Parts: sequence; structure tokens; C-alpha cells
Amino acid sequence: MMIYIILLIGTMTILGGQSSTGIAFDNEVMWIIFLMSLFSMYSQWKKLRNSEE
Repeated sequence: MMIYIILLIGTMTILGGQSSTGIAFDNEVMWIIFLMSLFSMYSQWKKLRNSEE
């Protein structure tokens, strides 16, 4: 789902779109939220992998 959102933002940026809400690649808050969610998914995957062993 996150990959879809990133691709959508990239496509709209390439096509010349301008976000009225500030969702763009130059928004630091978006990158912080993205990195936090990646960390959360990684930690959940790691817990799941450890519980299977």
C-alpha cells in the first residue's frame, strides 16, 4: 500500500501536479511518517519470523 502511495505521488509530480495539502516529496513530515511506518512493518515482520521458529 505504501509503495502504491509513493508511486502515485511520483506520477502526479511528474505530470506537473501541485498538492494543495502539502503531500509531496519535499515534505519532511511525510518522510518521517514513511520511515516510521517502514520501521513498524520491519519490527512486526521480525517478530512474526521469530515466532515461527
